[in-house]
Amino acid sequence: MKSLRMQWGDQLPGSSQGWYKHRMNVRPTTMPFIRCLLLVAFALLGRSAIAMEKGVAVVGHDMKVTLDPEAGRLSVRDTLDLSGANAEAGFALYLHCALTPQMDPREGGIEAESECRDGERLRRFRLFPRAAPPGVTLSYEARLDSLGIDPEAEVLHLSGANGWYASVEGALSTFRLAVRMPPGWVSVSQGENSEMAGGTVSWREDKPQEDIHLVAGRYHVYEDTSGDVTVQVYLLQPEPELAQRYLDASRRYIGRYERLLGDYPYAKFALVENDRPTGYGMPSFTLLGSRVLRLPFIIDSSYPHEILHDWWGNGVYVDITQGNWSEALTTYLADHLQKEIQGRGAQYRRDTLGRYADYVSAGEDFPLSAFVSRHNDETQAVGYGKGMMMFHMLRRRLGDGPFVEGLRRFYRDQALKEASYNDLRRAMESATGADLVSFFTQWLTRTGAPILTIEDAGVQGQDGEWMLDLTLKQAQEGPAYELRVPVAVTVEGDDLAQEFVVDMKEKKRRVEIALPARPLRVDVDPDFDLFRRLDPRELPPTLGQVFGADKPLIVLPSSVSAGAAREYGALAAAWRRRYPGAEAVSDREIDALPEDRSVWLLGRENRFTAEFDRWVGERDGLDDVLRAASAAGRVGNASLVLAACRPHRPDVAVGMIAVDDTAALAGLARKLPHYGAYGYLLFEGSEPRNVMKGQWPSTGSPLAVDLGPGNDEVAAARRAVPRPLGEPVPVRAKAISVK
Repeated sequence: MKSLRMQWGDQLPGSSQGWYKHRMNVRPTTMPFIRCLLLVAFALLGRSAIAMEKGVAVVGHDMKVTLDPEAGRLSVRDTLDLSGANAEAGFALYLHCALTPQMDPREGGIEAESECRDGERLRRFRLFPRAAPPGVTLSYEARLDSLGIDPEAEVLHLSGANGWYASVEGALSTFRLAVRMPPGWVSVSQGENSEMAGGTVSWREDKPQEDIHLVAGRYHVYEDTSGDVTVQVYLLQPEPELAQRYLDASRRYIGRYERLLGDYPYAKFALVENDRPTGYGMPSFTLLGSRVLRLPFIIDSSYPHEILHDWWGNGVYVDITQGNWSEALTTYLADHLQKEIQGRGAQYRRDTLGRYADYVSAGEDFPLSAFVSRHNDETQAVGYGKGMMMFHMLRRRLGDGPFVEGLRRFYRDQALKEASYNDLRRAMESATGADLVSFFTQWLTRTGAPILTIEDAGVQGQDGEWMLDLTLKQAQEGPAYELRVPVAVTVEGDDLAQEFVVDMKEKKRRVEIALPARPLRVDVDPDFDLFRRLDPRELPPTLGQVFGADKPLIVLPSSVSAGAAREYGALAAAWRRRYPGAEAVSDREIDALPEDRSVWLLGRENRFTAEFDRWVGERDGLDDVLRAASAAGRVGNASLVLAACRPHRPDVAVGMIAVDDTAALAGLARKLPHYGAYGYLLFEGSEPRNVMKGQWPSTGSPLAVDLGPGNDEVAAARRAVPRPLGEPVPVRAKAISVK
């Protein structure tokens, strides 16, 4: 199966915000590669790719399932309708190695075509049906633990990765599940459900699916059937207020995306609680960890991302031969749109570009067309970040109305089919009449990013005839990018900036811009609308700069107790495993901190703390941060984490961790990598729990030049703020064309 979609996984959230995700910033350290395992397993076993065109192979499953967690057993009787499969290619299917399917000899035969070796999960079988149109009934059973499922877990999750059902090669599935379980247990799957006699619950999905999921737990079920789409919440404890918040949010976000993209593709959407820290997204439901779903910011930050995936990834499937477009598009229309609605779209884009600058070096970069799934910070920065910025640039190029019409056409034409970037491009071209081949080729196939600089900026004219003479340069190695560069000019006597777009197809471009008054300041790409590699001066110091460094140095305090030394050493060891280039030393092993290397200083007792205090003391806003920390009353068992840059080296960051109780270090080691966008953090308790976080102001941008008399510092005029996507957008810029 070529299609793949990632979801946010085994982690505790940290920053803000992700087949199984994403990003969020709830970002994963280790992703649950259920869908990825399927992909690899099927590829190794020779599973053919599905041609998602009209007439795609579809197999129907009519399954009677007995799932008994108390006895630790699963039994299945599955009647397969093979009339929609490719009979000429033969019928190959996959089941878990622990399952031995039986069938009536009068219906045909079945034989194993492969043996299960150590470490292998799936086995390939060949069917020889006698009936025409072919249909067979398979029966099999097994212990749950033999399928890799802990029968004593609060929540059981069966999917194609478990090999619990007969997945036919080269085909999608429709299904009816009649699930019988002990009293008190509740099942969840795709599609619609209904109660049957004897406590059996039936699930039905007639839309072709890439996988069949079955989740079971002792759930309390909450439901709202007032709209066209049923929304549900499955919780392990009775919490009606929490359930109501999620029901309301589900209804709100489904409405938003229906207005933007078209009708929701499924009959329901359900939030289902998991007893493990996961964030799985399946067609028509999401499986979220207990702690994650109770975090107050999740419901309005990452939850809409999961709902939107029922359009992108679970509504239109992903042909990954040209890259996984689903995560980038979902990030743009969910995470970015949320920030845009809050008036923080530019900051979100700056942070996205900052993560790319922090984590992606030339040797680790790869083209967007090669992105399949996220498994570390680098792949997230490209697959989610660069992809998200590509869609933002496409929107600015086309305009909001045509961009949305292209998305709606893509969804309408490709629903429940496997689609690629080429299909998306063709939908956009069809909706707008634009030729987008060079745009998509440039951003999908090139590695790296443009580096934009101002080579020269001057003022000409007087007495109302003013001209800005501006020379822009692309400083990256290799050929020029085709860019539409936003330029904002502050002019005398106007508190609203003059805004322009400069089309740039060469490494250097000089333009003359006529202005109604004397120009006082020019800002190039001030709202971070372009995907580019940022100059360090455009970014405030953050933890991500330290984590993303090639060879960060971890400096341990020497003047602490043996117990504290062990705790600090354990944190250093954990980060050295996660960041292979990291090195740890005692503060007595070095005479000075390196000038050209990012550093973690551990412990207030560290002998380099005074030097760090001088650097961070130069930050604007430090006093406000410390006052806020003090006012929070967290003086007992507090942990303060700060980032600073070395003087005159904005590209070299230093992080400091000061704790009242070293018991908090284990939690900080686990959590801090998820807070990479922040420059200061305050935690309390040994867990620890975050109570304050924020960013320092940036020190300035080389893409901002003062033009006034004497080059005095001039504040930038305010810029028109575009309305969030889906609403009419006022004209805010005009293109410059210089012959």
